[in-house]
Amino acid sequence: MQAELDPAVLSDLAGGADAALPKHVRLREALRGAIASGRLPPGTRLPAEPGIAAAVGASVGTVQRALRALAEEGLIARRTRAGSVVVDRRRPMERPWHCRFLSDDGETPLPIFPRLLARRVLREDGPWRAHLGPLPAGALLIERAIDVGGEFTVASAFYADPSRVGALLAAEEETLSGANLKLLLASLCGLTVTRARHRILARPEGGLRVDAYAWAGGTPLYFQRLLVPPTGRVMELLDRA
Repeated sequence: MQAELDPAVLSDLAGGADAALPKHVRLREALRGAIASGRLPPGTRLPAEPGIAAAVGASVGTVQRALRALAEEGLIARRTRAGSVVVDRRRPMERPWHCRFLSDDGETPLPIFPRLLARRVLREDGPWRAHLGPLPAGALLIERAIDVGGEFTVASAFYADPSRVGALLAAEEETLSGANLKLLLASLCGLTVTRARHRILARPEGGLRVDAYAWAGGTPLYFQRLLVPPTGRVMELLDRA
């Protein structure tokens, strides 16, 4: 989910800028520096323009000039009714399949940015067993948090047979953080997904649980469970990769 920014932080940032500069330039430079340093990380939602104006002692017009300049640089995204959000400038994951949400045009998928949380081998049974069957070597679990367009975060749990996907077990953490695991299976393990099935459950607490079952040829390859928070975005499930 997006982090809401305390307006007091803006006052602190802007206070350190060169007082000889115009206010909109001081605010722009303060925000740009905070984004570059990581103090305003990707996904941070800025307060509404009147809130920023009150925090830094400027007019709404001054704030709009500063934000417009940052948007033109691609540092923030200004959305109608949603405010301004710090943009994630990392390279988005290629060809999303199971975690695919549509943008306002109803066609283009929102960019997604996975981040590795954990990777381990499970010895106990889990939701993967019905699809993958008993696994003598246990099940490889890759847990990731997937940022969807800077708007919300999907929790992902990916399960596979470590005896078949050993390259994923040995891969660099940075590789697993941003990559499409389906493409890694093809490039590192020589295993190509040939079909998949999705089952969706409306969670009592809100949002969706999406279970994805994938095969390579006629053999089960992996099971993936996604927990999607409540969102107004359309989720598109394709019948093939």
